[in-house]
Amino acid sequence: MTAPATADVRGGIRNWNGALGNLDLGDCVIAAFEHLRMTHEVTSASTFKKVLYRLGFRPPHAPYTVEVYTEYLATQGETPGPNAGVDPQSFFTWAKSKGMVKDWGSLACTDVEGVKQAMITHHGCLLTVDASTLSSAEEIPDGIWNTTTKSAGSDHAIALVKYNPEYWSAVTWGFIILMTQEFWTNSTFGCYYFDL
Repeated sequence: MTAPATADVRGGIRNWNGALGNLDLGDCVIAAFEHLRMTHEVTSASTFKKVLYRLGFRPPHAPYTVEVYTEYLATQGETPGPNAGVDPQSFFTWAKSKGMVKDWGSLACTDVEGVKQAMITHHGCLLTVDASTLSSAEEIPDGIWNTTTKSAGSDHAIALVKYNPEYWSAVTWGFIILMTQEFWTNSTFGCYYFDL
């Protein structure tokens, strides 16, 4: 099945409640998971809860995200820190065992139609990207990630919430960033989806 040309699963959310600890810690996978949990909840919420989200109701929050991060790292024999990253497959397996997700799966980013369908069906996807070649100007809110050269280095997880023919849009560090098609081709390498 061909996905629509554009899709947006933000559900009217404007406030992503910050970086959820990811400016100081290596919890980008869990921060992206929490941002996606917001899209899951708002799209299945009552009208009253949707209004609260649109007015700025701000779950989840950094202390909770750091608590989940710390609990997960303990199962890996690690402690929180800027270089203590999280493997998405291991995290989702753990989250399922804890009842945090009902199920999860992954796709190759080269399956663009599959990623689009997963984003729509599951209210967003967690992407892993190579962010090592980004300039500081590209990292700012509403920045456009346009790296066209492949490199190995700084893995980062972001929450995919929108696409159109020109850009993919994701939440990271509490802001929306835009990714060009070139960035997608050269710098995305993992796509994960889940059900609550």
